[in-house]
Amino acid sequence: MLTQKGNSYPLKKSLRYLSIIMLFLTAIMAAKQRQSIEEWEKKTFLKQPPEKVMDTAGIKPGMVIGEVGAGRGRFTMHLARRVGPNGKIFANDIDADSLAYLRERCKRAGITNVKTILGEEIDPLFPKKSLDMIFMVWVYHYVKQPLPLLKNLPQSLKPGGTVVLVEPKPGLVYEGQDQGISPERMRRDAEQAGFTLVRTEKYLQEDFIFILHLSDQPVTFTQIPQIFPPTYTNHVGLGNFDGDGDPDVFVSFYGDGSNSIWLNDRK
Repeated sequence: MLTQKGNSYPLKKSLRYLSIIMLFLTAIMAAKQRQSIEEWEKKTFLKQPPEKVMDTAGIKPGMVIGEVGAGRGRFTMHLARRVGPNGKIFANDIDADSLAYLRERCKRAGITNVKTILGEEIDPLFPKKSLDMIFMVWVYHYVKQPLPLLKNLPQSLKPGGTVVLVEPKPGLVYEGQDQGISPERMRRDAEQAGFTLVRTEKYLQEDFIFILHLSDQPVTFTQIPQIFPPTYTNHVGLGNFDGDGDPDVFVSFYGDGSNSIWLNDRK
């Protein structure tokens, strides 16, 4: 027994040294990966300077922001520092590994106001009615179903909330297709999703910055089919919007004290 124990000691010692070497090599590889990723980010910032982009977007201390497609945190780190300890960043992505890297990155940097969310392709799963702004950089042109994604954003915004998208200008060709987003397309998509495109910034070399606000809900009227206007009412015509010379909106006052609004859609 003494002999067996004595013979096993060198093997255990070798395994222990091997484990230490493997841990050391893993740490070196992780450090090189971080350096490679973060060096690449520095190059992208020459064309998308974070401070200038955030100034344009109107990002201020204390804001609560949802970032769609945060990835490994290229912009997240800057957003988190800008909103400060009284603000919060909900960093969304559909790649769990990228979000794991982001959490580790925040821990390294001492950033505590970032919460990661593993979302779905057309729904970032942000908390409802809680965000001052939704922010995304080079995401909209990349996802397979951009319009359904955009349609899912209003539910997460506070009243008066804003969506900011940094997207490539037309001319970015990938796999034979132009991946750029024109202001005309952004305007159409925004309207379909319940937003208004209020501003397009063009100063970046390769990208537009689109700023969307939630649209006001339109007032709708339903006309009950009957002879218009009823003979037992007094009514006032308001506005000639289609140029035919006839009032297009009537306010009718009934004998019982009630009233209603009518639309004159006769041709």
